[in-house]
Amino acid sequence: MPDSMESSAAATLNGVAPHPFPGAATSRPARRRLRKALGLLAILAGLVLGPPLAIWSQSWIDTNFGVVQPGVAYRCAQPQGDDLERFIDAHGIATVLNLRGGKPEDQWYAKEVETVQKRGVTYYDLPMSATKRPERRQMLWILDVLRDAPRPILIHCKAGADRTGLASALQKLVIQGEPPRQALSAFTLRHGHFAWGPTGVLHEPILEYEKWLNERGLNHQPSRFVEWLERHYDAPDGPFDPQTRIPPPVGPRSSRPSNDADETSIHLNSTPSRR
Repeated sequence: MPDSMESSAAATLNGVAPHPFPGAATSRPARRRLRKALGLLAILAGLVLGPPLAIWSQSWIDTNFGVVQPGVAYRCAQPQGDDLERFIDAHGIATVLNLRGGKPEDQWYAKEVETVQKRGVTYYDLPMSATKRPERRQMLWILDVLRDAPRPILIHCKAGADRTGLASALQKLVIQGEPPRQALSAFTLRHGHFAWGPTGVLHEPILEYEKWLNERGLNHQPSRFVEWLERHYDAPDGPFDPQTRIPPPVGPRSSRPSNDADETSIHLNSTPSRR
């Protein structure tokens, strides 16, 4: 450090001011090349950072709201402020499916529970991970809600991108009868789903089902997807036991562990056979 200071001082004393920025002493053509390179870097930065910033705006400013099936199913990020009240008023929401989990001490959870109770809205609660392979029972549980709960249903997680994308894809596959390729439209960059990131595990089951159909020359049918899910899906929770049914969805709980994107905790007990 002293050597550099002495060099700068010597340069100033000799009538040559030290250059404040690297490259300031380069030739004009070199500076033009540098400006061009910096311009290209700025463009690349815009291309790379633009979509995430747009997604951030969509997810956190505009609630990442979307229509899965008009009058039947909607999706969003975690409702803030009076968002949930507005969605209930605008779309007649009869059921909220929360895929985050939560506990009464969490301000967002307490407010959400207060709102649904005040408005007479059914509330279902499934804590699941945004970065771990979905369990078979979790997807079957979601299908139970989508099929049996009062409609319209509002599906949400934290960002409304990945767990919400999975539930929306299941809605498209089984309730609407759309083929896998169309159901995958529930996972979009617009809603914040990055297929190449750790949250990509949530759309893998749909791709695997599509591959299974293609290998056998089969067309999609809602009942066929359920059969594949029960018998062929490589699930992290092990083989499907037809004698064990997922319990009915649960509403707000008085106490439970907090669960969010990097945690998964679903508490299931053996009950009569799955219908």
